[in-house]
Amino acid sequence: MSDVDQVGLLADLAAAFSAAGCDIHSAHAMSGEGQTVDSFDLTDGHGAKLPAAMQRRVEEVIAAGSASASQRARWIPFRTV
Repeated sequence: MSDVDQVGLLADLAAAFSAAGCDIHSAHAMSGEGQTVDSFDLTDGHGAKLPAAMQRRVEEVIAAGSASASQRARWIPFRTV
């Protein structure tokens, strides 16, 4: 995802992933000039690739959080492990 860099963004994303029931297998975060580009490889609770329903749940949780935290967040399509 890409967004305006802000304090607590990664913590908010981690909480959203947890609320959706998935684990972060790996994360890569880059920021500069006030922007951030973060990518995450997410797995289910057993370390397996996310099923489509769980991918949708992650998107829903992030979208719900974006409404209050940041309207600017932009998702880059899922790349699952």
